[in-house]
Amino acid sequence: MAGPLATSTFKMKHMKYILILSCLLLFDSCSVSNKISDDEIEKRAIKIAELYDSTNIDIFKTWGYTPRGQAGIWFKNVGDSSIYRCIFIDRIDSANLMVMQYDNFIKDFNLKITYDTAYWRVTMQKQENRLIKIIGVDNHGKDVLIMDNVPQDSIFTTENPFIKFKELTELKDSLKIFGIHYYENLGGFIQFHLSAQHLLTYVPNIDLLNPKFKQVWLNEFSKGKWISKHWNLRKLDKPMDLG
Repeated sequence: MAGPLATSTFKMKHMKYILILSCLLLFDSCSVSNKISDDEIEKRAIKIAELYDSTNIDIFKTWGYTPRGQAGIWFKNVGDSSIYRCIFIDRIDSANLMVMQYDNFIKDFNLKITYDTAYWRVTMQKQENRLIKIIGVDNHGKDVLIMDNVPQDSIFTTENPFIKFKELTELKDSLKIFGIHYYENLGGFIQFHLSAQHLLTYVPNIDLLNPKFKQVWLNEFSKGKWISKHWNLRKLDKPMDLG
């Protein structure tokens, strides 16, 4: 059995590969988003501001998103912390759901799957016949088949995660949002990346901004424009890495 050093080395190499690939994919997506005019971005921002307020904004506190080329990462948030992360890839006849911290994922969706500490990540595959395959990745980077050809109803007892992440992805795409980040401790505001340079921020109450950082954020918001009482749109001087 490989020791902690070997495991750590594998994870570092694995993460290095992901980071390099992400940068390449992100560069391509950002280069496209940078061509969008400021007027078009403002129209998108106004649409979002008209659709969301304190009565329905909480979905973006619960679910965060960071782009990774064609397959971004969804975060299930509890306050400022994420309890698990997912990469969802939807195809015409199949779908993949890669899950990190999958013990919390199992609890959240009440799945009939036993958590095994031998796997640091699992991939659930919905196949063409709508049966489920589950593959685990152990600490040595080896793929291990956990389940195969299992009916969905025997795993999903209350909510189907494939349907949930398909709905979230369709919502994100319909609003043309590239990133979603919630900052509870800074004042409960939510930032939406409309491009690599444009940030739309929902601010529930200026007076509730964390006093320690309040002036910093007020200065940031002053660089943009308030398109409504709770929504601020600003453009950064340079494109940022959305991931």
